[in-house]
Amino acid sequence: MEWGPISEWVAAISEFLAVCVALFLPYYNERREQKRKLRNLRITIKRMGEQAIEGDRISSKTLDLVLMISFLNTSSSENEDLIMAGRKIIDLIKHLPEDHQDSTYATQVEQIKALMNEL
Repeated sequence: MEWGPISEWVAAISEFLAVCVALFLPYYNERREQKRKLRNLRITIKRMGEQAIEGDRISSKTLDLVLMISFLNTSSSENEDLIMAGRKIIDLIKHLPEDHQDSTYATQVEQIKALMNEL
């Protein structure tokens, strides 16, 4: 039994590796893009949530819109979980008392910050 020259073996292995790369590269790129979108959404929720806690009503409304659009555009369960956590944060921010000296205000802000840290 003859195995053939080494050059044919190298050519066959390189063709096999090229096919593997061609098959799995789109999957790898898609996964990397999904992770990037998830990271960006997490950062957006944290930043806008902090601004909304400080009293910025525009960032509260903007975060609400971002979460709605992200929910309509999502295709993964990780994004849905993050969006649901963001919705909880927005609901808690909307129900913050106007009086910052109120005793429940500090506890609610701590609860919101704890939720944002869990993201």
